[in-house]
Amino acid sequence: MNNKIEFISFVCQIIFAGYWGTLFEDFLVKTLMTTGALLIATIVVVPFRKWYEKFLANRKS
Repeated sequence: MNNKIEFISFVCQIIFAGYWGTLFEDFLVKTLMTTGALLIATIVVVPFRKWYEKFLANRKS
């Protein structure tokens, strides 16, 4: 009887650990993707804004 309970708790721990592992992985991937997207956006937007400000200044004059 005792061995059965230990086995069930062991299986539950494996399932639980796997579940949290995938959740953590998912969180990690989302965080990395978000950070990457923000970096790319910054790299693209900053030069574009500078160019756009120059473009507007040239249009006014």
